[in-house]
Amino acid sequence: MVLADRHNVGKSTIEAIKKGERYAHMFSVDLVHKNEHSSAKLTPEDVHFIRNSTDSVANLSIKFGVSKSSVRKVLNRVSYSYLP
Repeated sequence: MVLADRHNVGKSTIEAIKKGERYAHMFSVDLVHKNEHSSAKLTPEDVHFIRNSTDSVANLSIKFGVSKSSVRKVLNRVSYSYLP
């Protein structure tokens, strides 16, 4: 992992920072993830809507302009797992 080597830390340290397990007190989790995924199409509000919707995956994908796979990843907490 280039980042770990560049900062002379272990890969597990970088992973823990990304998950918010270390240094979380220094950053807002939303800001860290927003900067990390600046090209993200979904807002935290969109994610909340998708997770609480009874609409079909196909309809949600059309409504938010993302793929059905992206909607499934949100529903299964693969994507945006840092959000409740």
